[in-house]
Amino acid sequence: MWTFIKILVWLAIAIVGLRAIDKLLLWAEGRGWIFYRRNKPTPGALGNAFLEIHGLIEQGKRVIVQEMKKAKHDESYSGDPVNPDGFDEHSTKDK
Repeated sequence: MWTFIKILVWLAIAIVGLRAIDKLLLWAEGRGWIFYRRNKPTPGALGNAFLEIHGLIEQGKRVIVQEMKKAKHDESYSGDPVNPDGFDEHSTKDK
């Protein structure tokens, strides 16, 4: 009889412990530290992470990663001044 109660107690402790770990991981995911259940990494981010790791092993890959980051930065900032109207001057034609 006592062994059955001990098994139930240990099972309850295990369930509570797993639930606490789950809550901790969800909290860390909410802070943006990890990907756990709710947020999934994008394939591009996962590929870049593997390239970073591979760049540590092969130094030639590091150049590829740096060029990809530079190209991404160059695409996000074109250097063209922003029109204060919010309209593209080429898209509106006067008739």
